[in-house]
Amino acid sequence: NTALTASSGVCTWTITNTLGTADVIVTVKEVATGDEVDTGVNTTDSTITITINSETNITADTYRAIIIG
Repeated sequence: NTALTASSGVCTWTITNTLGTADVIVTVKEVATGDEVDTGVNTTDSTITITINSETNITADTYRAIIIG
């Protein structure tokens, strides 16, 4: 993933996709440890928006999203 900028204590990661109206399962994990991260997820027909609580900016390649749809 790219770097994420914190705004009001939240970093937002938007992923564009072609899954349409399919049901999706989204899991976010820390790259370094493989630990699952508690996130908020909102989906539309063409985007998945993941919100991560963080007071500071998040550098690139900190998290990976696993999307099953």
